[in-house]
Amino acid sequence: VTELARECLPEKGTVSVIGLAYKLNTPVVEESQGLEIARTLLASGAQVRVYDPHATETARQISGESVYYSSTLGESVEGSQVVILANPLPELQELTTLLARDHSKPVVVIDCWRCVPELALHESVRYIGLGVSSPKTKASAATR
Repeated sequence: VTELARECLPEKGTVSVIGLAYKLNTPVVEESQGLEIARTLLASGAQVRVYDPHATETARQISGESVYYSSTLGESVEGSQVVILANPLPELQELTTLLARDHSKPVVVIDCWRCVPELALHESVRYIGLGVSSPKTKASAATR
């Protein structure tokens, strides 16, 4: 996920990581993939924003102020070139409205849970649903 995000992110770009909890709707961040993604991208020079309605304070206690803690989903994605959906939060359905706006360059959404595939229909979004093969991948797998 981090390599894919770095490939899509301009130098000194901003990435938003949505979902910090290890277990959805809890403040538990130990072994959290979202938090690890944020740390790795921060170390590579990206500006990192994070959002999780349940785990923000716990994450802040562990990670300090090294990332920007957004108070809303909209605040987190505003100005981000890449958005990583690390947890299937219920409020992700709002992303359709938040990201369906005119951009000179589409926002890249890396959906680790494939929870908002409808974002692929918007011209302002380059949607990458992890675990979904492309037709080209299927064709090459069929010829093996």
